[in-house]
Amino acid sequence: MKKERNFLIMLFIAALTIRLLFSFYLQQFYFGHFEFKYADGPQYLNPVINLINNGEYRGDAFLDDSRYFRPPVYPFFLGIIYLVFSAANLDYVVAGIQCLLGAFSVILVYYIVCNISERKKTALISGIIIALYPFAILWTPLMYTETVQLFLILSMIYLASNKKISIKSTIMQGALVGLILLTKQYMALVIIIPLYIILFTATLTFKKKVIHLCTLMFSFILVLSPWVLRNYMSSGKVIVFFGKTSGLRYALDDAVAFGQFANKFDENTTEYIKSVVETGSVKFVKHPVFLAAHRKDIDAATKLAYQCGGSFLEARQHTLPGQPPYRNCNQEVVRKFDRLSQQFWQEVPFWESMETRIDALWKIVSKSDLVNKNLRMSKNDLLKYGLFKYRILLLVLGFAGMLNLLLREKQHQQKVLTASILITAISFYMFFCLILVSAEMRYLLTPDLLISLFSGVIPAELFGKISQRLKICINNVT
Repeated sequence: MKKERNFLIMLFIAALTIRLLFSFYLQQFYFGHFEFKYADGPQYLNPVINLINNGEYRGDAFLDDSRYFRPPVYPFFLGIIYLVFSAANLDYVVAGIQCLLGAFSVILVYYIVCNISERKKTALISGIIIALYPFAILWTPLMYTETVQLFLILSMIYLASNKKISIKSTIMQGALVGLILLTKQYMALVIIIPLYIILFTATLTFKKKVIHLCTLMFSFILVLSPWVLRNYMSSGKVIVFFGKTSGLRYALDDAVAFGQFANKFDENTTEYIKSVVETGSVKFVKHPVFLAAHRKDIDAATKLAYQCGGSFLEARQHTLPGQPPYRNCNQEVVRKFDRLSQQFWQEVPFWESMETRIDALWKIVSKSDLVNKNLRMSKNDLLKYGLFKYRILLLVLGFAGMLNLLLREKQHQQKVLTASILITAISFYMFFCLILVSAEMRYLLTPDLLISLFSGVIPAELFGKISQRLKICINNVT
């Protein structure tokens, strides 16, 4: 017991040290400079700053949707730090606290794997692998939700990995899922884990399963309800997920509608949006029969977006932050592209229409030619190549470890726990390729780590066999 505690203390200190070193000394070698608030950072901070200063949780002074765009958990996390430590120290304190959360997440990984596999060496190897996982370290200093959401998710899985199911644990899991949804909406997919465990645990009677399911949903809804009630009182609508305009003046509904249409031809719409902004035209390559039949409608919709689409105008003319959005024809642009999207699904054969989704799935899994340009990854191609290949290696090891537990372990509950995590990870990947179509590396962090939880299973078995062979050889020699 004492030996295990010492190992965990060393693992925690190592994980914390690595994250602190990267956050405050080494990140410049990756990003090219020190970065704490990048891109989405102010969008999480602004609503709670406005709440503190003006009494209204709102990200933009001119857009009503900005009251609902960023769910409150991470902004309130930032707001508490802001109130306690002031704006001058905010970046550094947030990075430091997220380093601590990242290190605690590594310890949670150890306990999760230990609970499921019942092998401490396997759990320790998995903990070491996650402690060194580069893409988890990368997001630690940045004002993004990833570190906090991962800590909440692993906390929920830790509770779920306890083979003894209790009402108290179910209540806490439901509450955590609610907090996870209020951190980043699509992360609520993790509710699959407790649902799956409750449904397929053999020791629970039908009556107990019903009780646990109701308890889970009740605690989840209880945590979620203040946000939904606040939104209803403010807008007269039931708003759980953010609206179509995303609450951002430079990502209005015209660009969303265009992007949804463009995604049918390519999983990456950045160049298409840029083409519309600059020239008012766009050239798609896939699905030539559909393009030929609707060329006039596509050109007309694209030209209209160029002429008076709010986000395209703003991207071209750069409205100052203090100015309201342009008067625009967004409703007409949305109507035209939504109609084209409906016609696409009606006219293009199913398997042909899924081509882009399949491409997206391959790129999501392999990241073969998708590099996060927004975060200005290192120009060292060898580094990027190595990191992405290392990611694939961990996914292979993790998946192999899951199969090992599913096929070789005799305990039914071990298989239930492992299968619940595997199905949840696959659900995330399917969501990214079918709904979002494309995904940044930070989006993939959660499903990647769900798989990589079990990356220590195969190495632990190999090390065990090698050590046994060595012992036999030494005994034979002596």
